[in-house]
Amino acid sequence: MTAADDIVIRPLAETDLPMLHEWLNRPHMRPFFQRSPITLAEVLAKYGPRIRGEKPTLCHLALKDGRAVGYLQCYRIADWPDYARDIDGWDAIGIDGAIADPKLMGRGFGRVVIANYLRDVAFPAFPDLKRCVVCYDEANVASGKALEAAGFRHVRDLFEGGLPSRMMQLDRP
Repeated sequence: MTAADDIVIRPLAETDLPMLHEWLNRPHMRPFFQRSPITLAEVLAKYGPRIRGEKPTLCHLALKDGRAVGYLQCYRIADWPDYARDIDGWDAIGIDGAIADPKLMGRGFGRVVIANYLRDVAFPAFPDLKRCVVCYDEANVASGKALEAAGFRHVRDLFEGGLPSRMMQLDRP
């Protein structure tokens, strides 16, 4: 567990999956993080293997004042060859995340969570990789602002999943 700026990051547990299921179906999460409704059985099937280390994605929760308020994940992009080829990310880590509590959005919380996650979890988990690459739907202005505030720079525009996206990169300090 790590804590900084009042944020604690801890591994996602199987007991968290009903809560994650509820989050993934929230209206503010649907446009950019979970585009279609997802059942609890689908959440268990997708995230259970990650929690148990059967899939190469590390999953975490962000907590504020002891309350889970966001989801984060990191991975070696090369472990997902089609994606690595599409973005030329063979030597990078990727992160994804979402703030589950909409009251925390637009207040700089995302920037702090991203910075803490990279420093305390993602880069230490993959010490041989020197950069983080994130692609996000260009319509997700809030994500772009949070990434820029956390130190990411725009690399290029591309299509990801058929949608116009922006690719951002942060080099390991």
